[in-house]
Amino acid sequence: MKRKTGYVLCLITAGLMLGWLFPCQVSGVGTDAECSLARKIGEEAAKTFAKNKTEALKLFIKANGLCPDDPAINYNLGLAYYRNGNLKEAQTHLKKSIEKEGGMGHRLNLLAWVMLDIGAEKAQALEYAKKAVKAAPDSAEASDTLVRALLENGLLYEAAVEAKNASARFKGKEIEGRYREAIDAYTAFYLKKTKAGEHDEAIAGLKRIDFDPDVVNAYCWALFAAGRMDEALMEAEKAKGKFEGNDSVKETFDRIMDGFVQGCYKDFKEGRRAEAVKAVDDMKKIYPSNKGLADAYDNMMKVVLSDLETITVPEPVFATSGGAKRGGESAGLLDDIRAGGTTLAAVDDLKVDVDRDIPVAKRKNPNAIAVIIGNRNYSGFGHGIPDVDYAKRDAMYIRKYVTGVMGYSEENIIIKIDATKAEMEKIFGTRQDFRGKLYNFVKSGVRSESAKPDVFVYYTGHGAPSQKGDDVSSDHGAPARKGDDAFLVPVDADADYISTNGYPVGVLYDNLERLPANRVMVVLDACFCGKSPGGAIFKNVSPAIYKSASPVREVANGVVFASAGKDEMSNWYPEMGHSLFTYFFMKGLKGDADRDGDKAISVKELKEYLYDEVPRKSLRIRGGSPQTPLILGDDAWEIARLK
Repeated sequence: MKRKTGYVLCLITAGLMLGWLFPCQVSGVGTDAECSLARKIGEEAAKTFAKNKTEALKLFIKANGLCPDDPAINYNLGLAYYRNGNLKEAQTHLKKSIEKEGGMGHRLNLLAWVMLDIGAEKAQALEYAKKAVKAAPDSAEASDTLVRALLENGLLYEAAVEAKNASARFKGKEIEGRYREAIDAYTAFYLKKTKAGEHDEAIAGLKRIDFDPDVVNAYCWALFAAGRMDEALMEAEKAKGKFEGNDSVKETFDRIMDGFVQGCYKDFKEGRRAEAVKAVDDMKKIYPSNKGLADAYDNMMKVVLSDLETITVPEPVFATSGGAKRGGESAGLLDDIRAGGTTLAAVDDLKVDVDRDIPVAKRKNPNAIAVIIGNRNYSGFGHGIPDVDYAKRDAMYIRKYVTGVMGYSEENIIIKIDATKAEMEKIFGTRQDFRGKLYNFVKSGVRSESAKPDVFVYYTGHGAPSQKGDDVSSDHGAPARKGDDAFLVPVDADADYISTNGYPVGVLYDNLERLPANRVMVVLDACFCGKSPGGAIFKNVSPAIYKSASPVREVANGVVFASAGKDEMSNWYPEMGHSLFTYFFMKGLKGDADRDGDKAISVKELKEYLYDEVPRKSLRIRGGSPQTPLILGDDAWEIARLK
């Protein structure tokens, strides 16, 4: 390395002054007279070296030719070759010098350095470096070479410890620089393991060095990356006291705590509210004076309490029947590991854009009737169907859009969270009797033949296709119609027997057509391919026997919005806390679909907006699959008019 050059020149000059270049007692093949002459030539070579190193090298070669086995002459020739950049020749003569007269620290040290520069015999170079330190324990240069040899042999821990000891004994930029190099190499090695997910090995390695603040910092962040948050914060707190005055250590605790808080905010926004609040509350008990934790807890609780209007108070139940129960390099690597998300300081930041500032309709529709169903809790019924994480939130916020943007009256909304088959039949009727609760609401809202109410039906939850061989037309002999091969899945259904305990989409359409309504809009945020983001719907049925099921057909005086095609999955949008389709459905109604800026949102505008946004985003969200909505009906229908 370049910094060794000055050291080599010092050796040559010092050799002349101290008399160890070309000593009087010579040995080897040359005669006494030849070796004496060689010494004289060597003295001239040393004088010439500072002016003309090429000429000096020629003189050293001449001296070696007269007395080829003398250790001092070979050593000085090796020095000259090294200074002239001929490493192989330097190594040859330095080795010969040691073979003839070993044990001199400066010779062993230079040989080790030259071999490291060549790079072919690193293990042998390390042995020479160890011998050099043993022979010259007070040499800073020998310790420096040993640290380099340890590093280049991959012995990173040994290099770091040796560098620490050397920097404590020898003051100077060179040894301090080597110490920093050793620490950086050690830290980078284990941070790479952290980035690769090899957390246990990384943590164990970084824990071995407790004397350097940079390594301790990396250890704290490795714990953080492994999800061992309590330990990361505890070690960061200890480091502040141990390395008092170190700025990077000082901020580590705060940065790790900020990373923890941001993670909790992220969980909260993605729908894991209870878990996020509990995590912050638990950490607050350990660090009660931390302002970031206190603010996060207050912000989350404000949002939880402000969401009370999304909670449905169930109707009184006067009788129950027995039924189912619900249940350097290192610095860059460290920046990558500890990089956090955007700081969320305001309560509103915890609500996504479609959840806040919902517009108010300019035109009210007070007689219109809405049915909103959000089927989330399937696992509680024990049939192996995965839950639909965002169904309840979707349904609750759709209700806000129906009353706010579409102008419906609150008393005209039938809302049901976790609807069973019996409850769905109660609302929509059966194939044999279409007069359910919705029919009664609509009939009571008919003012005259020319003043019939509009109807809006929203369903979010699982959908399912029928199985090949199912006779969907066998329900009391009624003929099958398009849509009967697709089913809405009640929360108490067993999907492996979906044709007997699902609610046929065809029956839904038939019964809606028989309502005394003006117009009917149906929005289905469900997939009908047998899969979902939470897992497969069917547990004991091979996918080979599913039928292809389309959830869309023409409905008289109606419009149908389906979130995905028959072979596609309806994705979730965790970052926004909603399903993907419902998020963009609401965002479109909020005004994004109003591309002509007239404050009126038509079926055509909303359809085009959904066709643009849903497929594009479905391919970008985490784990997303292709998703294209299916929309059929009157494009001119004005869904909402905003103020």
